[in-house]
Formats: sequence, structure tokens, C-alpha cells
Amino acid sequence: MPSTSRFGIGLLFIAGAIGLHFLSFVFQYVGYLLPASVPGGQESFYLGLHTLWIPLSGPLLVGATAAVLIVGFLIVWRDRAYLEPSQRAFMGLAGLGFAASVVGALIRTSLGVVLGFVYAPGLRGALGAVDVGFAIALGLTFYWLLLGVGVWQARTAGVVALVIGSISSGLTVLWRTTQSDGVAVIGLTAGFLSLTLWLALFLWGYEELRLRGASRSPVLPA
Repeated sequence: MPSTSRFGIGLLFIAGAIGLHFLSFVFQYVGYLLPASVPGGQESFYLGLHTLWIPLSGPLLVGATAAVLIVGFLIVWRDRAYLEPSQRAFMGLAGLGFAASVVGALIRTSLGVVLGFVYAPGLRGALGAVDVGFAIALGLTFYWLLLGVGVWQARTAGVVALVIGSISSGLTVLWRTTQSDGVAVIGLTAGFLSLTLWLALFLWGYEELRLRGASRSPVLPA
């Protein structure tokens, strides 16, 4: 039986990915937090923020998030054969959810590139559907992954995080259509709640696995 510390390290990587995604979520809206009137002598600084650094931060953080998430998932996935049969079933579902997430991310990226060069209103509706589907697939991956490594606290809390995250994605799509500030605020709040809960669950899971591994360590003689 491999040390549970390896599973814990994988969960810690995934927690780091969620934290990076939290930052990318913030940077999507940081432009609204900047002052409307630019102080004298700082025009070039604020122009650089709006035209370069804020737009550039999104892709960089998303890329880093994807890389860290993949590494964390592969660390956990590598030792799935040593789990109990019931836990391996959850890990199999997590693998399916992860594959669906990767496919959704590829489709999302492809549609985004096409829409960057072509005016196609019909594709924007498809893009919204992909966004919601991606959020659901990733949430299910997180949920099944936690159950697969034995973090049973995720049974209820994971469902809550999954539902809130899916609602947030749906409201984001609705906001793009209606441009309603109220919808944007509710969707943003739901997104932060979902990410915070997922982050707490993975950190909790890491601590549980660490303590579980420590309790199984042999006692050294005095």
C-alpha cells in the first residue's frame, strides 16, 4: 500500500490550481475596481493596466491553472490501483469527468479563437453551453476525486460546491446576453463561494490524508 502522502500531494497541487483559478476569476473583474478618474501623471500606468497587464493576466493564470491541475490529477490517478474497489469506482468516474473537462477546454479554446476572427452570433450560444458543460464536468471530477481518495466530507459539501459553480457559470452566460449588473454580481458571488468551498475541501482532504499516513507510520523505539 503506497503512502497516503502521495495522494495528499496530488490534492495539494489541485488546491493550488483552484487558488490560481480564484486569482484569474478576480482579474476578470479587476478593471471595474480601478478608479474612474485617472490621477495626473499616471495615465500611461493605467493605460498599460487596461490594455496589457489585465488582459494578459487572464491567459497566463488560466494556463498555469491547467498545468498545475493536470499534474495534481496525474499524481492521484497514478496510484488508483492500490485503492479499495469502491474507491476505484469513484476514481474511474473522476477519470471520465477529467476527460470530458479536457475535451470541453479544447472546444472552448477553439471556439474562442474562431470568434476572435469571425462574427458568428450562433457560435456564442454554443460557447455558453460549452462553458456550463465544462464547469459541470470539472465539478464532478473534483467531487469523485475526493470520494475516490476517501475524503467523505465531500459527499454533501462537494454537491453544494458543484451546484453553486454550475449556477455561477449559467449566470455568467446570462450576463453576457443581458448585460445586467445584478446578474453579474450574483454570478460572481456564486463563483467565489464555489471556488472557496472547493479549495477548503481539497486542503481538508490533504490534511486528512497527511494525518492518516502519520497514524500508520511505525513507532520508533525509544
